[in-house]
Amino acid sequence: MLEATVLRVDARGALVDAPDGAIYAQLRGNLFQEATWATRPVAVGDRVRLEGSGSDLTIAEVLARRNQLIRQAKRGEPKAQAIAANLDEVAILAALSKPTFSSTFVDRVLATAAACEIGALLILNKIDEAAPADADAIASTYRKVGIDAMAISAKTGAGSTRCARACAGAPPS
Repeated sequence: MLEATVLRVDARGALVDAPDGAIYAQLRGNLFQEATWATRPVAVGDRVRLEGSGSDLTIAEVLARRNQLIRQAKRGEPKAQAIAANLDEVAILAALSKPTFSSTFVDRVLATAAACEIGALLILNKIDEAAPADADAIASTYRKVGIDAMAISAKTGAGSTRCARACAGAPPS
């Protein structure tokens, strides 16, 4: 059996990063029938065991997860939905302007990551279109509660070196 990492998931299969490169594998039917608390048996980041070859390649087993980022399934569904698995950190990208920054989504993702015991990084984009004091105030608020927060401009490249280092796992500078 080959082992691989799940890169993308759809209704009945997944694109996986196998030893010879990315390949599509079908989800074996018994994965859906196993008693589980999750709505989907496979998530991005899962380590899986593959059987077969070519177009007959199937995901036979999902290996134990180190962690997982989950959300509640749709209304009335008692099961949760695994969004991703085996994460080192969650990076949240939020605009400072166009649209104006709103903490609602950011706080929800941060709370979910904290509940799942996964570290988080907040990246505030569009500093070229926002007042510098706005970016500093927002980043400072999140830093006070232990969240690494930084401001960048994808348009001008400002802050991109620090952001790339942080996303690569380097300590903040």
